[in-house]
Amino acid sequence: NAIKFTSEGGQIEVQLERSKQDEESFLSTSSLNDAIAYSANPPSPSFEPSLMAHPFEYVQVTVKDTGIGIDSDFLPYIFEYFRQADSSSTRAHNGLGLGLAIVRQLVDLHNGKIYVFSEGVGKGTTFTIHLPLQNTAETSPVQPANLGDRDSKDYPSLENISVLIVDDNSDNREYVTMVLERAGAKVTALTNGYEVMEFLEQTQPDILLSDIAMPEVDGYHLLYQIREFEKISQTRLPVIALTAYAKQEDRIQALTAGFEQFIPKPVDPNELVEIVAATVQRKSVDV
Repeated sequence: NAIKFTSEGGQIEVQLERSKQDEESFLSTSSLNDAIAYSANPPSPSFEPSLMAHPFEYVQVTVKDTGIGIDSDFLPYIFEYFRQADSSSTRAHNGLGLGLAIVRQLVDLHNGKIYVFSEGVGKGTTFTIHLPLQNTAETSPVQPANLGDRDSKDYPSLENISVLIVDDNSDNREYVTMVLERAGAKVTALTNGYEVMEFLEQTQPDILLSDIAMPEVDGYHLLYQIREFEKISQTRLPVIALTAYAKQEDRIQALTAGFEQFIPKPVDPNELVEIVAATVQRKSVDV
């Protein structure tokens, strides 16, 4: 975003540092400048000091730019899904307004906090991320399927399951890939329908997660091509729709077209893993 919203001749500064402070100080906003406008993750008891190094250690990542800045009225909403400061059809920068919502989810998964500060339109923006460091001597390795607040035993394992993802948005691809790999899946992520068809000629994955709104070959056209290919190859590939078009009529249209499941964006990691596991299991039973 810093590159996207900073014009030629502007400046972008990225800082990475490791800091120490006590837990109480870390969980408050006092360690930051009073001008910080918004915290996506307000201080909460979800931080467990028993799992952290002592004194409290964290990594701070700062991305500061001299770009277009953010209006103060929009700052409280910047990490919400589908929010854009300029949502008009003639806006200079495209996108669905999911990028910063995904960033917030990633920070949450690491028990971190994210802040944004801007003095206003035309005055640049600063994002600051705090990621707590675990005390490796006191903690056990994170289990691949531990995606949320529940114990990892509550989540199905995707070990030995090969998942193919197609999405033209890099943020979505990387986030979904990360979630599935943490659950143990072997993931291949592609950017368009042409790549999918070339891939299927060489390899048969267990399941495909397909975006619908893609340029040239959208999800519906891709699904048709796959079903035609299956008539020749005598294979069957479960395909799940993964889309930001999340109205009830969109769900009905996707399921009627032949998608096995419909998952709206932004993706809930727990729901994603459970649906993928259940769909693959049904496929094995049908076979």
